[in-house]
Amino acid sequence: MRTTSSHSAVRSALALLLTISAVLATALPIVGRARAAQPGALPAAHPAHNDGRVLQLDAADRLAAVMEAATAPGLDAVSVLSQAAMDADPWVQSTAIVALGERSANAQERQAAAQGLQSPLGSADPRAREMAAVAAGRLGAVELVELLLPLAADPEPRVVSQALAALAALRDVRGIPAATQALALADEGVRQRALLTLATLGSGAATSPAAQGTGTALPYDPTVLARELDRAVGAVTELAHDPGASTVVRQHAVLTLGALAAPSARAALDAIANGADPLLAAQARLALARSGIPPRMPNAQEEQP
Repeated sequence: MRTTSSHSAVRSALALLLTISAVLATALPIVGRARAAQPGALPAAHPAHNDGRVLQLDAADRLAAVMEAATAPGLDAVSVLSQAAMDADPWVQSTAIVALGERSANAQERQAAAQGLQSPLGSADPRAREMAAVAAGRLGAVELVELLLPLAADPEPRVVSQALAALAALRDVRGIPAATQALALADEGVRQRALLTLATLGSGAATSPAAQGTGTALPYDPTVLARELDRAVGAVTELAHDPGASTVVRQHAVLTLGALAAPSARAALDAIANGADPLLAAQARLALARSGIPPRMPNAQEEQP
């Protein structure tokens, strides 16, 4: 029995390390100022203390301590990761932020990890803000929504994209106005991410903090939510007709209209389906077909010049 339990613990630790390695591999471009790896093996990891001693070690030792804390259970380990989430060394900081995003299994550790992400979310370093937004979404930290919303208007497009992705992952309808506003930004990647976020949050399947059991009041009453959805429909429709937007973005905008749970979205799709642009008309008919609603054909009076 002990052998089975030991094997299970080893497998869990290896799985977490692989997750951290995979996320860090994706994040390598983010860590633009990371120093070159030092030759030789890293020193043995120091015990995970929460009294500030981790920050007094050199960078290689701090990285080893963070890697140890990443696989160690308990609030002390989360405290080490929270300290390191504001470390001056990008490798140490990135590893800590990623590890905080994986602390979702235990409720107390998840709450402590969410607190540990607050500082990097407000960091002056866009790399830290970007990675913290990713971690917040992975952690499922609905309590961080208020810190993510300003990042949806961040000066750095990559931060905006990851903040929008986190808001979609958290499935909180408070992200709808932020995603609508992001559609006006020039960056195509941000526009694509904003459309994905609206399709997720505006589909009627998104929940609120209260529905997720956090005890927080509903962010919108039905009237306000309906108004925000109509604003989103207007912005998405405008993007679909924007000649300055790429064809891919315009098509994506039309499909997003099909996901929005608002009567005005159906009207916008009908207009596009009967419009002069054959490519957008085809996308509108596809969106309507996916919703199980055939497009309305113009009546005889509408067809007359």
